[in-house]
Amino acid sequence: MPQARLFVYGTLRRGSPNKFAKLLADNSRFIGDARMRGRLHQFSNYSGAVPSDRPNEWVRGELFELLDPSILGRLDEYEGSEFRRVLLRTVKSWKPGFTS
Repeated sequence: MPQARLFVYGTLRRGSPNKFAKLLADNSRFIGDARMRGRLHQFSNYSGAVPSDRPNEWVRGELFELLDPSILGRLDEYEGSEFRRVLLRTVKSWKPGFTS
């Protein structure tokens, strides 16, 4: 069975003081810092990642292996009705403090 992996940025990153970040931490294995080709876009009340084809635009975040993929539904609810989870390629950091 393929591994279920999740890239997160913002309030779901390790150390975030909310119950959904804890839910993710308790049901996953941290793989490492990662980035996705994209940029943060300011929506009405929050910032969201949007894909980009530009070579210099990256969103930094963290990559997790989900031990219990059934938590995705609860994480999606937390993200809200405008959120859309998509399959995308990420680049894993090979050294601490990588730059985007």
